Amino acid sequence: MHEPGNPTLEQGRAQSGRAVMGGLDHTGTVVHGTPKAVREEARAAISATGGAGLFLAPGCSVPPEAPEENLRAITG
Repeated sequence: MHEPGNPTLEQGRAQSGRAVMGGLDHTGTVVHGTPKAVREEARAAISATGGAGLFLAPGCSVPPEAPEENLRAITG
């Protein structure tokens, strides 16, 4: 959803009728943001989907350079 041309989480669910995966910017927030920013982005994704049909994840991959504290912030 963070790459140009990709649908939002809501659009992806509406188009597919299935759960969506994403919500976290794997080249921005997860790597360069703060744990607080990661939590805020996670909350926004949960809010956008109502918390249903969402696999909260950083895009299509987790960059190896992502700080551990940012990865821990995804779950809490």
